[in-house]
Amino acid sequence: MALFSIQHLSFGYQDKQVLDDIGFDIETGEFICFMGPNGGGKSTLLQMMLGFLEPRSGSIAYRRRPVPQWLADPKLKREYHQQVGILFQNVDVQLFNSTVYDEIAFGPRQMGLSDEEIDRRVQDCLGIFGLQGLAENVPYHLSGGEKREVALASVLALNPDVVLLDEPLVGLTSNNRAKLLDVFDQLHRLGKTIVMITHYFDQVKDLADAYVIFGGGQAVKKTRAEVFADADLLRSVREY
Repeated sequence: MALFSIQHLSFGYQDKQVLDDIGFDIETGEFICFMGPNGGGKSTLLQMMLGFLEPRSGSIAYRRRPVPQWLADPKLKREYHQQVGILFQNVDVQLFNSTVYDEIAFGPRQMGLSDEEIDRRVQDCLGIFGLQGLAENVPYHLSGGEKREVALASVLALNPDVVLLDEPLVGLTSNNRAKLLDVFDQLHRLGKTIVMITHYFDQVKDLADAYVIFGGGQAVKKTRAEVFADADLLRSVREY
């Protein structure tokens, strides 16, 4: 059963058609990368998957239920945002607490978990990124790489089934990129579904199961084997 099913989806801004009758499925446990030129509709699709934007036509369903239905009911909406987490490209919009600890604890507190369970989740997430020494620091005073790690830790504290990543590797040092990619690989091995927008094909080519190639209003899903078997496509994805 497809986790996300995207059918006949179209979207545009005023006179510009961004996505034109696209359709594909995202399977449970899949690591899939969205690739293509800037303005091709990658971030737009992520925003529609979260319900921030509405398509002109077509639909997006999660676990066979249309996303608008998930978001229309308060209980289902809360459940949806616990199951589907996102790391935005501009992580400053996700950081609003006074300490790193409180940032990571915010989501679990909203879930009504016990203090013991909240602390366990926070400590686990601090440990994943080696952030224990920054627990009492102010998030907005951290480096760019540290901010991204704290924002991702706050997402993972909810233990989501799906992690959406909007250009998580941009602006990072090679060491920080490698650190995040290792975390994404571990999450994938644990059965999480990973959907990542990226221009770093060579860094993800051994991790991703499949790719969705955007451009010209289209979005076409390809397996890893199909990408490597098509010399022209392989050259294109390396140039994005």
